[in-house]
Amino acid sequence: MTEGDARCRLYLITPPALDPARFADDLAAALDAGDVAAVQLRLKDIDDNTLRRAIDVLRPVAQSRGVAFLLMTAPIWCARAAVTAPMSAPMTWRSPPRGACWGRI
Repeated sequence: MTEGDARCRLYLITPPALDPARFADDLAAALDAGDVAAVQLRLKDIDDNTLRRAIDVLRPVAQSRGVAFLLMTAPIWCARAAVTAPMSAPMTWRSPPRGACWGRI
């Protein structure tokens, strides 16, 4: 990419609580409305099954549009969700905090 090609892209963060089935349509609309580079799933105080359901519902919405789907959670979920890019991989935006995992999954 040359300096003239550089552009600002959006990085979306989900609300801390959501119903994945209901939120999927809102997420799709947001992704279709602008140049989004990544979506971070950032749910708070949830159990493993709820997190798994959210990943299963929302990840395809992002992936089908070529948008990175990021997990801000315990590292074990990176392995469970098959994250393909290690944290040390180059990014065009600021890297997540230490201990976070990210990547297109």
